Amino acid sequence: MVSLIKKEDTSITEEATHPVLEHAGSGIPTPTLFEWNRPFFEGGLQGKLRLQRCARCKQLIYYPRMLCPRCFSPDYEWEQLSGRGTVYSFAIVWRPNHPAFTDQIPVLLAVVELSEGPQMVSTLLGCAPEQVSIGMEVSVVFDTIAPDVALPKFVPQT
Repeated sequence: MVSLIKKEDTSITEEATHPVLEHAGSGIPTPTLFEWNRPFFEGGLQGKLRLQRCARCKQLIYYPRMLCPRCFSPDYEWEQLSGRGTVYSFAIVWRPNHPAFTDQIPVLLAVVELSEGPQMVSTLLGCAPEQVSIGMEVSVVFDTIAPDVALPKFVPQT
């Protein structure tokens, strides 16, 4: 896989990885894997946050999809990102939408603005609800929910 990471950015390397948590077999609903989204979840298994970059308009694309939402091009490449960002918005969920999440209450849902620009909806881990704030710096970790799926989640930067 070709990396589109700028060589002058020494804080990001092809070898950069992030923690991977294990929850396989927990009953959590899993996404259906297709050719166009599989690298996103496989990257998570390797501790790497990857997004599609449109080959035509150069837009970073979150969430993975078949066509660029900006120019509708089907051509894209996968790019490894830093895994860093800030909390843009958040909500505290006290009622789970699926029984598999009952033991995770409260769930801290967040819109994380990645350092590279896109906003990603995810879950915050490793902090109490009263500790979350807009602008809080976070880093990605990965939660393995199935043998072939690891979801990006975020923890406060230390």
